Amino acid sequence: MIKEIFITIIIAFSLQNTFAQDLKTDPEAPKIVISNQDSVLNILEEIPKPEYDWSAYLSKNLKYPRAALGKGIQGKVIVRFIVEIDGTLSNPEIIQNKDIGHGIPEEVIRIILEAPKWTPGRQNGQNVRSYMNIPLTFKMG
Repeated sequence: MIKEIFITIIIAFSLQNTFAQDLKTDPEAPKIVISNQDSVLNILEEIPKPEYDWSAYLSKNLKYPRAALGKGIQGKVIVRFIVEIDGTLSNPEIIQNKDIGHGIPEEVIRIILEAPKWTPGRQNGQNVRSYMNIPLTFKMG
């Protein structure tokens, strides 16, 4: 077990050094080229962010589903969605704890789809589509 962890750490360190080229001075270094507006990026120069107080939006608009309240269901879900070039949020999907049920996944999807626009992510000076993962905790009390 320790040998496997050690090997994993060495591989990760080697990969880190492999990609640590200076992109500004090395003409052979790989460049990120955005050739299609349908591409969705994970690594960005500027990450997307809400143009408003996200916590206040959630406090005002997120509703604890009655079915979950009635059964005492609590828990955290992680939702993944795309921040589009114009800042709208799309394609929400629960990526962790989707089996919590009792209306919680549906409420998370609703709150993302109804959210006001965000400031989109940027890469090479351009707005780009990008993924965001956000945890939302449902807790009584």
